[in-house]
Amino acid sequence: MENRPSLAQLLGPERRNSAGYCVRAIFASTITGSATVDGRSNDLGNELDTELLLTAREWSDVVLVGSETVRAENYGGVQPTTKKPTPAHIAVMTASMHFDDNSRFLHDYHVPHLFLVPESSLKDPHKKERAETLTSFGEVIAVGSGSVEECIKTLVARGFKRILCEGGPSIFSGLITANAVDQFYLTLDPTLTSTVETPITRGTTGTVSTQQMQLESVERCPDSTLFLRYGRHPR
Repeated sequence: MENRPSLAQLLGPERRNSAGYCVRAIFASTITGSATVDGRSNDLGNELDTELLLTAREWSDVVLVGSETVRAENYGGVQPTTKKPTPAHIAVMTASMHFDDNSRFLHDYHVPHLFLVPESSLKDPHKKERAETLTSFGEVIAVGSGSVEECIKTLVARGFKRILCEGGPSIFSGLITANAVDQFYLTLDPTLTSTVETPITRGTTGTVSTQQMQLESVERCPDSTLFLRYGRHPR
């Protein structure tokens, strides 16, 4: 791709918060605001967008994602690279702990997964049985009510200082509600959709939370794909 921005330009410098860690959220959407087309995000963005995601994963200690996204996007584990032979963990937020036994997620990974589970789920006999099954694929971690804020605190307490959130919409909404987004990466695919199939963010309550950000970078590809990077507002 000619005249494309560099990955270093797109990723930018790390912006750690006052507590000493950094949460980056990364998404792609159409220019009409849909994060999926036909239920998946894979067709959004371009080759450089894929490279940016892989570079952000290489930066991270842990990738935070919701179980619905894991299932919809057919997730596997983060792959090792020459630069980072031991890849980041996937920390999946899940109340149901339901994953297909033959899914890629449970069979294609290099480091154990972290299953972040509300304490109430582990009190349910049927779900507790599922939790015991999941210990073959990683660690099941009880996280209070299971909120995004509690999950972030749990990960940080375990030494994960570079957290990459890949969705889905309810997870991103929880990050905003917790005022936890340090950097936000948005790839705008030059496609119009007649409806917003999946928004980037979707809250579970009627209350709208906000977090002020400031623009750090705008980069354009020849194919009209636009890369935006925002950082936490200093105020």
